[in-house]
Amino acid sequence: IPQLGALVDDYVILVNGPMMGRITEDLSEVTTKTMGGIFILPKRHSHVRRMRRPIATEIKLSKSVCEVCRYCTDFCPRFLQGHSLEPHKIMRVINYDRDLDTKTITSAALCCECGACDLWACPMSLSPRVIFREFKKKLKEAGIKNLHRETDVKIDPQRKFRGIPTDRLTARLGLTEYDIRPPFKDTPWDVTHVKILLNQHVGAPSIPVVSTNDRVTKNQKIAKIPDEQLGAIYHASINGVVTKIEPNIITIEKQ
Repeated sequence: IPQLGALVDDYVILVNGPMMGRITEDLSEVTTKTMGGIFILPKRHSHVRRMRRPIATEIKLSKSVCEVCRYCTDFCPRFLQGHSLEPHKIMRVINYDRDLDTKTITSAALCCECGACDLWACPMSLSPRVIFREFKKKLKEAGIKNLHRETDVKIDPQRKFRGIPTDRLTARLGLTEYDIRPPFKDTPWDVTHVKILLNQHVGAPSIPVVSTNDRVTKNQKIAKIPDEQLGAIYHASINGVVTKIEPNIITIEKQ
């Protein structure tokens, strides 16, 4: 990002898009194969502030302005697929102590945290998924696993009419002007060091075959597949010295 030059000052990084992504300010973070995209946003952007709202604030807002309209349920992809997940009921639990039954509470395990309920459906910009996330955390701490493993689910007939148009969603979140692609750079990057993650593949993490202070050359094998496991072989991407070996990470300083 510094080499390309960010187009905004005092920015944060939105990793993996606005719906299910996360905010970070760590420029030393490693880009992985699971990263779907990177947005550079001002720290004061409305979407950044919203993603950083603490759970206590979410609960206070919910108790203040929830309309009990059930739009969050009507647009929930899991509900439309036939699962017993109804976000508006979890809001009733938080706001009015209604629907306080085992099924409503444990249905939190079905939430995939896609963001459809809060970023698209809710007219008051509330976040049932944040509530679900907190409930999932508490259920895990209590050792309660997913009790909803229905196999005879029936697709809601309205599902095909409730898709979310990407352009309208992007505009609603105020991200249209930031949805740009930087120019492609096909020349070698001038880097001082690299961190190579050893778990960027299906299967077990790879095992280092080098040690700290070893000198390596570009394309040299630095990690192998565990015996009798599915995995991948890793190679050095630059000439240098191995300066650190951490769990699933090999750091190489350029020489």
